[in-house]
Amino acid sequence: MTEQELNILLDKYYQSACNPAEIAKLEAWYLSIGESEAGTELKDEQVQRILQAIWVQIDQQESGRNHRPVKRFPKWGWWAAASLFLFLGAAESYIIYQKYGRQAQTAALVSHDIAAGTSGAILIHPDGVAEGLNRTVEGEIIDEGAAGHIRYEDGGLVFSGPQGKLSADMAFRYHEVRTNYANEYKITLPDGTKVYLNAGSSIRFPVQFAKDERRISISGEVFLDVSKMHFNGIHVPFIVRTDLQEIEVLGTEFNVQAYPDAKKHYVSLLEGKVLVKDLETGEALTLKPGQSVVAANGLSWDSRTAEERSAWHRGDFVFEQEPLGNILTQLARWYNVEIDCPQELKGLQFSGTVSRKQPISAIVYMLNSTQKVKVNLLERRLVVR
Repeated sequence: MTEQELNILLDKYYQSACNPAEIAKLEAWYLSIGESEAGTELKDEQVQRILQAIWVQIDQQESGRNHRPVKRFPKWGWWAAASLFLFLGAAESYIIYQKYGRQAQTAALVSHDIAAGTSGAILIHPDGVAEGLNRTVEGEIIDEGAAGHIRYEDGGLVFSGPQGKLSADMAFRYHEVRTNYANEYKITLPDGTKVYLNAGSSIRFPVQFAKDERRISISGEVFLDVSKMHFNGIHVPFIVRTDLQEIEVLGTEFNVQAYPDAKKHYVSLLEGKVLVKDLETGEALTLKPGQSVVAANGLSWDSRTAEERSAWHRGDFVFEQEPLGNILTQLARWYNVEIDCPQELKGLQFSGTVSRKQPISAIVYMLNSTQKVKVNLLERRLVVR
């Protein structure tokens, strides 16, 4: 296959426009790369040409933005995403390529696979009754009583507050939505705000927002697309509370990471404006789009961009010089696995991108390909040595 033909196929695959024959041709080409250099690694120029072909479309789309682009692999199968991995060590950066297909070695490391997390959650009604949200019957109404109207729509729940005059007690009656590990879920609040919950997260909000403010509390990791709301012509502020922070919002998109077992909590702003206040120190910072702040004994600016912090919402794992311990924590939540890793390895830093839709074997293969650690999957336990 010529380079021109390859570029055309890569472009079509990125746009999900390949037919089965073209997909088979691409896979055959991919596997043939390793054959051509049997027993050796690819030359640097070959690796760079492959990476350039894969990333060119993304770079063109991102070049007009002010923030540093997050390079993502196209929507290939896990074998491609897992085989090209950028590893940043303490002193230098280099790209490691390993041929896919060593079936005996892979089988020894992953005796069975674990699928990616799926959509699912638990809804706790104001009266304390809990129900699972694993079905997706479009338009199905699950509640239309005094607590308002709740229906399934586009794979999530849409909440509509009680109709008619605002009722004072409704602002003190709450819905709660929780996700377990290996689950994520999306809901729409009564004011139209869209909320996306990552694994192991929760949100608590009133059946009907008060007329002077909209206040919710969250735990875990949540992405919000906040709608503007007015009452008698006056803007109604939107306030998010975590264990460590209070976030005052104007119509905006932002991500909050506030897991109870984490020492650091993050707020990352994509659009609009937010004011973040530390509940312990009283310190406050105002975020502009692209900025991220970390709360840990006060507030400080995060070195990672908002795009990187919120990549999970777009369906990706994005690691940017990320300590192995943090990577394993994310895997534990998304795949619902236990982690066994010596403390001395948790500080190793890795960078790379892979789709959250891939099975856990993609990450296992990717980490092992760096030759810095050896990862085995035993039942539902990741063992790192």
